[in-house]
Amino acid sequence: GGRDAAISAGLCLLLVLATSPLLSRTLRGGLGKVTPLRPDRFTSTVALWFVVYISLALLVPLVVLGVPPLLELIARMSDQSTQKDVIGQMFYPLIWLIPSSFLAVGLGVNRNFKETLDRLGLRGLTMSQVGLAVILALALVAAVQLLSPPQAVLWDYLGLAATDATKVEKLFADMITPLGVIALSVTAGVGEELTFRGVLQPRLGVFLANLLFTNMHAWQYGSDGLAMVFFVGLALGIVRKKTNTLTAVIVHGGYDLGLTTLALYQTM
Repeated sequence: GGRDAAISAGLCLLLVLATSPLLSRTLRGGLGKVTPLRPDRFTSTVALWFVVYISLALLVPLVVLGVPPLLELIARMSDQSTQKDVIGQMFYPLIWLIPSSFLAVGLGVNRNFKETLDRLGLRGLTMSQVGLAVILALALVAAVQLLSPPQAVLWDYLGLAATDATKVEKLFADMITPLGVIALSVTAGVGEELTFRGVLQPRLGVFLANLLFTNMHAWQYGSDGLAMVFFVGLALGIVRKKTNTLTAVIVHGGYDLGLTTLALYQTM
């Protein structure tokens, strides 16, 4: 309603004021000691402020409404899309996201194609990296399954609202098919890792890139889901730092494939 919109606008304005000190060279210099940030560059300054502001602003709808806004929207909509529509909608963003990522790191401006691939972490994979990625993906699936029950108990003890599982199931219902789980795993693995671990992490560090990655999910998950996303994103950030983006893509895709396959099995 109008009241919620006004509160949201007010909070966003407060966030602008609260994050403005990031434009200070002194503060940027301090952050430059613990992140790959280059405090003397204007582009780095803008990127830092933008990422921190957007990361926090993404939480505003969840804070104001008390529930993930996308789940509320899905709950009120009658789903008339076909499986073909859903699969297509998952792949369409990659059409602009992949070339945008290459341009964002300077392809054709200050980097050639080979240098751009290196900057994005799109280096050749070894068989050991592929094997490690598969093992890590399975380990993350197992870890999330093991951590979910005690987390639910903790959230209940603290009086924190849990994400409505029924609405989440409705949100992903059309994707929980054999073809859907593959499409979801590929698109999320490629798109999100290229953006957050490929483009952002080398300049902003593991934590800030993961903060934005986590809060991008605030439209579909509550605080319990975001905690799990942060945990998984942190693992992906470490994988990217120690290996490359392609390894992180396989871990991410394998993790999503594992979770969605479990969901598919439960519906059969």
